[in-house]
Amino acid sequence: MFETESSDITFRQWEALKIVLASRSPEISLADITSYMGYSRQNVKKLVSGLERAGYVTLRPSHIDGRALRVEATRKARREAPHYAELEQRMFNSLFEGVQDTELSVSARTMATMIRNVAD
Repeated sequence: MFETESSDITFRQWEALKIVLASRSPEISLADITSYMGYSRQNVKKLVSGLERAGYVTLRPSHIDGRALRVEATRKARREAPHYAELEQRMFNSLFEGVQDTELSVSARTMATMIRNVAD
């Protein structure tokens, strides 16, 4: 749903962009985004490069560590963010339509048990 209504960026790119937009740090690096998303550095670099090509972020050397790249949101990113946030909300509303709270609770408990089983 997200990609069909938004040809500019993918949902995963939106996830990365949200991290950049929400950052309270003076600068956010690719490594920071990688840590938050839990994806490989290579995948995050690919996502962020796509955002750069689409004009949503700029990549510059870090002021803190010259070897690192800092990611900065552009005016376009700030201007388009409400549109993407609304698409995300509609997507999740559609996903959970007709699902009862009790069903979600059971699913959440089941997933938590499965995660604990794998972690053990």
